[in-house]
Amino acid sequence: MYLEHFQLKNQPFAEHAAVSSLWQDQRMDEGLARLDYLVHSGQLGLVTGPSGVGKSALLKRFLHGLLPPHCQEYLSAVNPRTNLGRCFYCLRNFNPIEFTMAVQQCDFVAAVHYLEPLLRASQSRHAGH
Repeated sequence: MYLEHFQLKNQPFAEHAAVSSLWQDQRMDEGLARLDYLVHSGQLGLVTGPSGVGKSALLKRFLHGLLPPHCQEYLSAVNPRTNLGRCFYCLRNFNPIEFTMAVQQCDFVAAVHYLEPLLRASQSRHAGH
């Protein structure tokens, strides 16, 4: 009823809003940059703030950039023994290089160069165990 009254196409406060409908401003850019830093440095972070400031929207936009390359769904995990990712939505496997190429929109060589420091950091963390 109110959708027609206000000439809206979608429910404006839907819990499952499309990433394309989320706002993009300086605060969002800064939050994304901070989350990107945490991922690239292998650090753990915490997103806090008052109700309604956009914590969920920030995480949704950030996770959208980390989606499996095949179907763009969130239902995935990596098998540490094989280092292959598995999408539970489309039931396909993907390797880290393929994933990086899709997310970073780069070629094979650039993806390998991107992953090398992460591999070294991971190996040094596990060397102590």
